Amino acid sequence: MEAVSHTTISQFILLGLTQDHGLKLLLFVLFLIIFVCSNLSNLCLMLLIWVDHHLHNPMYFFLSHLSFVDLCYSSTITPKMLVDVTSESKFISSLACATQMFSFAMFATSESLLITAMAYDRYVAICQPLVYHGIMNKSKCWALVSATYFSSFLSSVPHTITVFKFPLCGSNEIDHFLL
Repeated sequence: MEAVSHTTISQFILLGLTQDHGLKLLLFVLFLIIFVCSNLSNLCLMLLIWVDHHLHNPMYFFLSHLSFVDLCYSSTITPKMLVDVTSESKFISSLACATQMFSFAMFATSESLLITAMAYDRYVAICQPLVYHGIMNKSKCWALVSATYFSSFLSSVPHTITVFKFPLCGSNEIDHFLL
């Protein structure tokens, strides 16, 4: 039996999108504007749905949770990317990378499952309009949203563990497309 040596990586080096200082500044401003606009629009949408009682129905309930997931989804990677665009030291620890990957996978899965729940809501509204309010009551909506978050969590755990369980073969340098 051969002995295989594996190096334990404690941090990754993020190479970045570009080395041009002018382009770095432009990218920082562009990504910051997009990030702020996205978060503000999601927060405003959630606040509007929460405040306006006319919007307290299943479709807007799911939409507010979709806005929440989108807010979290965009906040998992963008802040670190904004810091790295302007900084010379571009390191991320293995734990931070695993946490970021877990969050990214969880919110991406949540988004897909929430859209599926919204499709089910619209299906019931169109195909069974007379019993819609009986089927899509508040407890059913909360059950669907809870199942979405729980399933997303359970789905992300094995993906993250599997990726970080195996030894890294090669360099610890990562092109900064997402991380």
